[in-house]
Amino acid sequence: SISLLLCYALKKHKKLAYFCEDSNSLKKLENEIRNIDPKVNIVVFPEFDCPLLSNLSPTKILIKERMHCFYNLIYNKSKTIFLASIQSLLLKVIPKQRLENKRLKVVVNKINTFERINSFLSSQMYERVEFVRNSGEYAVRGDIIDIYSPSEKHPLRILFAFDEIESLFLFDKNTQKSKTKINEYYLFPATEIIFDEDAIRNFRENYRKLKFYGKEEYYNSISNKILLPGSDQFYPIIYDKYDSLLEYLDDYSLFLTSNFEN
Repeated sequence: SISLLLCYALKKHKKLAYFCEDSNSLKKLENEIRNIDPKVNIVVFPEFDCPLLSNLSPTKILIKERMHCFYNLIYNKSKTIFLASIQSLLLKVIPKQRLENKRLKVVVNKINTFERINSFLSSQMYERVEFVRNSGEYAVRGDIIDIYSPSEKHPLRILFAFDEIESLFLFDKNTQKSKTKINEYYLFPATEIIFDEDAIRNFRENYRKLKFYGKEEYYNSISNKILLPGSDQFYPIIYDKYDSLLEYLDDYSLFLTSNFEN
């Protein structure tokens, strides 16, 4: 079976990428590999769960899964099996260079970090909320900042003593209670759809070229740096260049489904 083949091939190749026929095949293959070897690191790249340019936004869970994949593809050094659908090869993604060097390490006892962390969260599309429950959210309460980075399994609570990080804790997103004390945590952009100055300029130029109808509200709001629900739909026109997933897989051995030609 393919699952056995990939587990065997992982002994020879440190990183493998396999492209399935569709999302259903993807989930089935992931489960089969986990049954064979529960310890293997599997990274699954999901397709968007809504049509782009349709006034809808991807779910927060899907955005976290995709950003977690990008993080693993750029920074993970361990043995990995990467799984995606053939369709994902045909769609363009955020340029790799826009995510490289966009990782911020949060460390205990570091000074002059409160403003730096706040600036990172603002520029990398984190949403400020009252209580952090989802990836890509943060909350500020006095000398405490709660953050949920898509690169991590659990949200982070930072306790400051003036401008120095006094302690770091992982916390339960449901009970909001602090749990494990840690020494470091990595922040990563909340989404691949980053409306910075360049992206807004590209959006405005492409919007006018493509002559969209009935989306003037989005044009006006994004132009004024106000992101309405559904603004993510313009992902295909906000960057001046896009990459293929293959750009992220330069150190992976590639395998394709036998039905690729079909």
